[in-house]
Amino acid sequence: MKTLLLAGLLLWAGLAYADDTIKIGVILPLTGNSAHLGERFQKTIKLFEQDHPSAKYKIFIEDDGGNNRDTMLCAQRLVNLNHVDALVTWAAGAGNVVAPYAEEKHVLHLNISLDVKIVQNRHYTFLHWVNPYSEAQMCTALMQQRGARNVAIIGTRQQAIMLLARLTEEDCSKSGIKTNTLYFNPGERDFRTPLTEIKLQKPDYVVLMAFSPEMEILSRQIREVGIPAPITNMGTFDFSSDRTYIEGYPYVSAAAPSVEWNNRFEKLYGAKATFAEPYLYDILKIITDAYEKTGHTGNLKAAEWITQLKNYPSEVGLLTPQDGHILFSSASYYTTLHGQRTHISFEDIK
Repeated sequence: MKTLLLAGLLLWAGLAYADDTIKIGVILPLTGNSAHLGERFQKTIKLFEQDHPSAKYKIFIEDDGGNNRDTMLCAQRLVNLNHVDALVTWAAGAGNVVAPYAEEKHVLHLNISLDVKIVQNRHYTFLHWVNPYSEAQMCTALMQQRGARNVAIIGTRQQAIMLLARLTEEDCSKSGIKTNTLYFNPGERDFRTPLTEIKLQKPDYVVLMAFSPEMEILSRQIREVGIPAPITNMGTFDFSSDRTYIEGYPYVSAAAPSVEWNNRFEKLYGAKATFAEPYLYDILKIITDAYEKTGHTGNLKAAEWITQLKNYPSEVGLLTPQDGHILFSSASYYTTLHGQRTHISFEDIK
């Protein structure tokens, strides 16, 4: 009887400990056109686990293949089978899919994107990415520095890209720069007819906003139709697995991580982080801190703790939530040198 009682107590203690484990579900594109991004994020998770060895949390990974139709299935598996406390999603499409579900299930949800609509009227969803207003202003300043007066903006019909295009149009207008914007649908491959029309407008700069493989196809066809203008970008250059077509072009992207963090990443993987990795690292740290600081007293308490952050020391700078649920960082300038993403200053842009 004593043996059975002791066994029961040990089992109860084990279950209680399991219930205190912070369970995090991360949805990534591990297959498909964005698989190289998912691979980068997997490396970030391994670095986080190495930096924070603990049995207090467990990370589950699901592959949605970069397909938003599969994102919800991934979220449902993580919540219903793995019983996660928190979900992490990449990009606005996935964030918009998961946010209502996270609200319904009272599950914490952190999304890496700049689409502020994702967090509107939400209690459990947060954003962590680059401030889009900062990106647009810095992109306009870059083109103005190089004497641009007539700019063509070419972008995918996607929430974040269309927001950045609109903000850039507004900033260019304030700076006396004329803009002409062309949108295309995801999946298009032949852009030569609209690009020929853009050529007739003689732009002296092209803001190219797309994802792979459209990014690479567009950049090639821009040269094929004879548009000589230099190209720039806000963020999505860093999504590409092929940087040869953007060699030497300055652009705007995510905040540069701390030197110490980048050195740890490079020591582990033999290469520096490329752009979004420190944001995922921040999110994992914020989630684990939220539950540990609130004594694992529930997802709503963890969410409330995040809303009250002030100057939180992240890997991309100090974070204070805007409107309670938006954790935006500043932006940085980069270029590609010898195929490598290289951080530069505004003074380096001539």
